[in-house]
Amino acid sequence: MRLFWAGLRIWIAFWVLMEVAVWMDVIDRPFEYPHTSLLSHHNATKQDINEETAKEPPNDYKEPTGLTKKPEVTEEGQEPTREERIETLVQLARSKMNPEGIVAITMVNSGFIETTQSWFCNVAYMGLTPHVLIIATDDVSYEELSNNNLGFTIGYFPTSNAYQGSLSFGSSDYVNWLKFRTELLVRLLENEIGFLLFETDALWVVDALNATSTYTSQLTVYLDNASDITKATYIGFGFIKARATNMTKTLFKETHERYIVEGGMEQNIFSQLLWSWPPESYGVFLPESYICGLWYKDAAVRKKSTNPVVINNNWHPVTGVAAKTERAKKWRHWFLDDKGQCLSKEETEHRLKTFAVVPE
Repeated sequence: MRLFWAGLRIWIAFWVLMEVAVWMDVIDRPFEYPHTSLLSHHNATKQDINEETAKEPPNDYKEPTGLTKKPEVTEEGQEPTREERIETLVQLARSKMNPEGIVAITMVNSGFIETTQSWFCNVAYMGLTPHVLIIATDDVSYEELSNNNLGFTIGYFPTSNAYQGSLSFGSSDYVNWLKFRTELLVRLLENEIGFLLFETDALWVVDALNATSTYTSQLTVYLDNASDITKATYIGFGFIKARATNMTKTLFKETHERYIVEGGMEQNIFSQLLWSWPPESYGVFLPESYICGLWYKDAAVRKKSTNPVVINNNWHPVTGVAAKTERAKKWRHWFLDDKGQCLSKEETEHRLKTFAVVPE
């Protein structure tokens, strides 16, 4: 009997020691907070993936190609609010800023899918991918553009079905669709996020995000219909670099507020407001390097463009996605093959070197 009780006491002592050891291990660990960020609904960023996976990924490993759309129903069973969606985009833009504090950003819908895919292939070898954010405003454009293997990040902000497809320039649907763009730009600046606003119907001869780093003004604008700021009737809204300052915050907020009320074209409102500021408060991209669509039409403009960075395939003299696509293909400023895949690196580089060759 004595042996029984002695054995029992030894077993109890051993059990207590084991429990204490487990408890000490637990309390010695740092507390891990649950992932409650709005961004946690998306796939991890490239950096997160690299930190959380093996340093030497398997041979079949593929880099994340974009973001998984934020679920339409949250953990609480509610659809994300509009404010939550905007906040998600703001935080995403912050994560994409380059060392200069600038994110290259644009907004597209299903009418711009092929144009955007061609632009992806245009800049694929320039090294700017980590600092680009594409905002897709419908499910079709989101799904198609997220399915890229080049590492471009696609944000998601659903808009009305009326704002899908190829929208006519200046139409009420087009204007209403762009109102969200000006709203988002205001929110970025309010959150101290600088941006390079661009549109994908353009040829980037070189990395424009890097090239524009030499422009250090708080705001740098692009001339869309003139070669001299004194002769311009308005400022182009398709290529703008802005840092977060009191001046830019005020300018873009007033532009958005008037745009909501007046409609029309945001570039006209923006231009009127900009010209009320002292000329020394903003800069202008060199027209010879940041070129409007007149380049395609006018040989004299092409002759002056000795050091091009970006050629915008805008309204001179064509309008509409189909016409712009046709012109880009004619000039070999299109970077998709007949199967919708990127051209080879060699062919891409060849087209960028020979971009000025006039088609027969």
